[in-house]
Amino acid sequence: MNTKDLVLPATRRGFLGGAGKLTLSAAAVALLGGKPVAERKPDEYAKALKADTLKSHKDVLDLAARLELGATNAYLGVIPAFKDAALSKVAARLAADETMHWTVLSSALGRPLPPLALSFGA
Repeated sequence: MNTKDLVLPATRRGFLGGAGKLTLSAAAVALLGGKPVAERKPDEYAKALKADTLKSHKDVLDLAARLELGATNAYLGVIPAFKDAALSKVAARLAADETMHWTVLSSALGRPLPPLALSFGA
């Protein structure tokens, strides 16, 4: 499988939403010779995220915002490692999506936008 086999059909079909991101990420890891991390059971995710400590809507939104920020920074962090421009482009697009999600969640929490440029990926 080459990069075009992975990236082009996914982006043409709008495959990059929800579980599509996970599938594309796993395929990219495999394409680069790595082994994707196995999916966990829902209760394992709940324990890792300390879901039992979520007591309010604000707690849930705060967790979601932290996860989106983490995803943004993760995608931005891997871009320099890609030798293939198509994979770099996909990672950048995913980072942009996650940044948009973080922005909406932060707004819902009443938080201001970052005042400085280059706030993400640092």
